[in-house]
Amino acid sequence: MAAKQKSEETGSPSAPGRSEESGPTSPLGEIEQGPSAAERFLEANGKKLLLLVGLAVIGTGALIVASGLKEVQEEKAGEALVSAKDPGDFRNIIDGFPGTAAEGTARLRLALLLWDEGERDSAKKVLEDFIAQTPDHPAQTPARMTLSSFLRDEGDEDGADEMLADLATAVSYTHLRAHETSLHLVCRLLLE
Repeated sequence: MAAKQKSEETGSPSAPGRSEESGPTSPLGEIEQGPSAAERFLEANGKKLLLLVGLAVIGTGALIVASGLKEVQEEKAGEALVSAKDPGDFRNIIDGFPGTAAEGTARLRLALLLWDEGERDSAKKVLEDFIAQTPDHPAQTPARMTLSSFLRDEGDEDGADEMLADLATAVSYTHLRAHETSLHLVCRLLLE
């Protein structure tokens, strides 16, 4: 401040070679004092980002609720399966709980009951429909084996053998284990 007062008193410019008429000094490198690029982005897209985050939260919540509802559905189907005793009960499970693990078991149990009651064609139809409609269901292997035994019981050896051969090629042999007891060689197939 003393230097400024001194230059005013002497009337000489504050910097050598510079006249007072040249105006205020300009800095060599300007520093921008405005908002940063991130702030400008947030200002321009803030509402969209909030909407996106909101949708992600709602979507995650919906998935959690759907998962919980599926678990409840599986539990109810399992309870119904445990209490089922006649073909009507099993049909109710099949119709009321499609896509559940209990549905596959109900179809197998229904087919066995129908077979035992002498309704052989209906029993085979139940299993054939199940095999065709739900190829990824965990009960596929037991359903195919049961249908094969039905075919064998009716004398269709070729059909039964073909079904078992198809089943054997569809199962991973990485889970085939063998062990020998004192009386028998036992092979156990562990399904995935």
